[in-house]
Amino acid sequence: LAVSLFNKNTEDCVKVVVVITDGESTNTTATAAVAQKAKESDVILVAVGIADAKQEELDTIASRSDLVLQLPSFENLIAALRNIADLVCNVLHSA
Repeated sequence: LAVSLFNKNTEDCVKVVVVITDGESTNTTATAAVAQKAKESDVILVAVGIADAKQEELDTIASRSDLVLQLPSFENLIAALRNIADLVCNVLHSA
């Protein structure tokens, strides 16, 4: 769980996790529950979908709709790293 990666020494830091997925979770209920727990722990979630990733699940994972990015293929992931970095920087600057 991403929440456990952040220890007490990071209390004053903005916590951001980028989730990259290429499909649909095998347990969408558990995925939604874990995402919700992270959000309740003040972790900001960015969701990046590759190819056939389900939009509904990306929306469930992400903290906000503007933190969802959909890419047509893994080949596009390298090119999109700048966009992903910009999303994270915008989160950090607005916190």
